[in-house]
Formats: sequence, structure tokens, C-alpha cells
Amino acid sequence: MVYAASRRATCSATARTGHERPKAVKLPATLAVAASTLEKRFGRKLLERMEDRGDLTYSVAPEDWSEVLGACRHMPELAFDQLDCLLGDHLPERVAAPFAVVAHLVSHTHGHRLRIKTALTEGQKLRTVTALWPSAGFDEREAGRCSA
Repeated sequence: MVYAASRRATCSATARTGHERPKAVKLPATLAVAASTLEKRFGRKLLERMEDRGDLTYSVAPEDWSEVLGACRHMPELAFDQLDCLLGDHLPERVAAPFAVVAHLVSHTHGHRLRIKTALTEGQKLRTVTALWPSAGFDEREAGRCSA
């Protein structure tokens, strides 16, 4: 199964509250180790690193999506054994790539969370991640239903 970006997708996890953000919070030690592991393994394939309130997000190119998520799932140093959610976002102000797909991962082994995201153009497709996390099937079906 693949899922495609579409202008009609309206799902968004971005809540804009207008509240001031708290000061920077240091990453948990286990997440810092995971970040170091990912950065050594993937280097420039990790296009952007964002830290916010002790949470970590990496942006990757769509062609690197499956490889990076596979490493997150299978490398013992990472052990992201749960896909908490997989969501799509439509950002019309980003004309070149107005869609984003975000995977929220959890490692119960190490007790930390990570987000991996990618930007998509109109109609661009990503490979399914159900082989890594079968629960992704629900989110992928919903994304497909929103974009149909």
C-alpha cells in the first residue's frame, strides 16, 4: 500500500495556542544517545534537527523515509518499538512541498520518543510502514481516505 499527498487532505496536528514557549529543556540522556546514533548512521540524510521542550524531530527526504524508519525500528540502540501515530499535514504556504507526513515513535526499551517527518509535493507517494509497525495500516487508510 502507498499513500499520496493531496490538496484535499485537511488533517493537521498543529495547534497554535499563542502561549509563550518554556525555556529550552535538555534532551533525556537516552534520547541524546539515540540522536547521536542516528546522526552517525545517516549524516546528511537527516535534513533538519529540531528540539523543543525535550522532544526531538528529524526531517528526511521522502526517498530516505523508509530507510530511516527501518533503522529506528530495528537498531537495538534505538529500539522504537511503537508507532504512536502517523499523521499528515497540509501546509499551503509551502508551495514547493505543501504536505508533511510525521511519524511519532516510542521506545519502551529506552523510555523516549522521536518524530521523523518528510515533506511531499502534490501527488507524491511514500511507501507503507506497516511491515515495521502493523498499526500504521489504520493511519495510512485514514490518510488515503482524506486524500481521495
